[in-house]
Amino acid sequence: GQFNIVRVYDGVLTAEQVLQNYNAENPPTSTDEEITVNMNQSTLLATSDFGTYANPGGGSLAAVMIMALPAAGVLEYDTTGIDDWAAVTLYQDISAADIDAGRLRFTPAVGGSGPAYATIGFKVGNGASFSTSDHTLTVNVTVVYNGTIFLFK
Repeated sequence: GQFNIVRVYDGVLTAEQVLQNYNAENPPTSTDEEITVNMNQSTLLATSDFGTYANPGGGSLAAVMIMALPAAGVLEYDTTGIDDWAAVTLYQDISAADIDAGRLRFTPAVGGSGPAYATIGFKVGNGASFSTSDHTLTVNVTVVYNGTIFLFK
């Protein structure tokens, strides 16, 4: 839950600075998550794909840091917001606003499919600190049949 922090100081710190200090000293947490995507299709990721977020100081998810890249498929970030996709790098910090704006996607390799097809390691951030533990987003890739059937004799 969200709560108010009331502390008395000598007038040096503002309420916002107190909350930032609290958030830095009490990092957020999350959980592992699992999603299912279609084969041969890019899927935009959402902030909800990065587990159940909890922040002791209140407030919402500010960013996700990528701690492990997928061994299969590719995780990409739209660097300009106009379909200029580039591979995400290890330890890249991606704002929740950018994720919510559809600027982070996962694309399986052509023909790639299966349960636990790829995993992405991540930490969640509250704007002052990131979670101390890494979490895992597991990506399952479902085969999508396009209606074409080949018969061989």
